[in-house]
Amino acid sequence: MGCNELFSFDWESQDWNAPLIPRYVKEIFEGNEYFCKTAHGDAIAKKYKCLFPNAQVINFVNCADFITSRGEQPQPDIDIDSMYTWDCNWFNDAQKTLAGIRNLYSRLSMPDWNLVEQYIEPYRQRWLDTILK
Repeated sequence: MGCNELFSFDWESQDWNAPLIPRYVKEIFEGNEYFCKTAHGDAIAKKYKCLFPNAQVINFVNCADFITSRGEQPQPDIDIDSMYTWDCNWFNDAQKTLAGIRNLYSRLSMPDWNLVEQYIEPYRQRWLDTILK
């Protein structure tokens, strides 16, 4: 899902200096909740980092093969300061994916790993089956 579907707000086309940002969007980035916001390209990643200065940034690297396998044009890896680096090649290996997500949970101090671990591999497999069709 994109931003319009999740937030009813197009983050990339909005004027962030305008007072038109919906209150619920402001509450999201003023709060302590975790949510994902994806940036494709250096310029938008840096814009988001300015907008969310306390964000826990996860940088996805080695994306080209994965993106190409989906029939899309790859973009260069983004070079941004991050708290965690995810290697997209891990998606091809269940154990590497599991280890990477476990490590990410630890880095984010998320306490519920034992509750979600059993769902990771079935989700990864369904996700790969869906996107690689």
